[in-house]
Amino acid sequence: MKQEADTKRPHFPEGKQIDHFTVFKFIGSGGYGDIYGVFDQTNDDELCALKVEYFSSPKKGLDEELDIMKKMQGSPCFPKLISFGKQEDFKYLVMELFGPSLSAMRRILPRRKYTLYTTHRLAIDMLHAIKEFHKRGFIHRDIKPGNFLIRPHTNYPIALIDFGLSQSFINEKTHQHVSPSRDAGFTGTCRYASPNAHSEKQLSRRDDLYSWFYSILELVDGKVPWPGSRDRDLTIQMKASMKPQELCQSLTPEFIEIYNYITTIKFKDKPNYKWIKEKIEVSLV
Repeated sequence: MKQEADTKRPHFPEGKQIDHFTVFKFIGSGGYGDIYGVFDQTNDDELCALKVEYFSSPKKGLDEELDIMKKMQGSPCFPKLISFGKQEDFKYLVMELFGPSLSAMRRILPRRKYTLYTTHRLAIDMLHAIKEFHKRGFIHRDIKPGNFLIRPHTNYPIALIDFGLSQSFINEKTHQHVSPSRDAGFTGTCRYASPNAHSEKQLSRRDDLYSWFYSILELVDGKVPWPGSRDRDLTIQMKASMKPQELCQSLTPEFIEIYNYITTIKFKDKPNYKWIKEKIEVSLV
């Protein structure tokens, strides 16, 4: 289960030096550490994001995230890895600094939600990033609006981040899709987790698409229909019982077809991203 952020950790002060990076801003906390805005003194004080994980953290995830981030290099859908290293009591990685998340942007909009047109455009961009992530043999396992950041790029306006819960779906020995295991445990964020995650089944590419769909509901409505971690039992019940027509009442009819399709994807299936994208594009005409 995803670890809650430790709010008792001391924050680095402005001006603190970490190798050739200078802290200028605390950005936020995660389950395994903190994120800071830093200047790269070796590159004209370029703005970067520095992610810290303390050796004393009860759970570790930065090494795995670093390994996955290396495999994502070369694609504008993911952050560029700039540096990584260790200090006396923590390890860190440094990556591109992007703008606010889709979640943060939604909360400052006048109606705290995106227009239908913008939601459709974002849905396509999010889907493309997820497809690229899957193409490299990994599932994200924590798809949500807070993990998509805005970037100043015409063709790739958002980037997918936070690979701390991500996992390969390819068997290293056979190079085939892994087989499902029993009692995998819950992984993800309750609000956006798939029904399979709530059943503690092993996750696959289909589950990232469930979370993507639930994220779209929040973008267009300003919230998801269920309470999330405030009432897990009710959340599970609502996800299982709500009809596609209820879920998609703020979206175009094509999303009913998309949701119905997602529910048919089997554990080892490769999703038909092209078909989903084309369905959304029809709704934009």
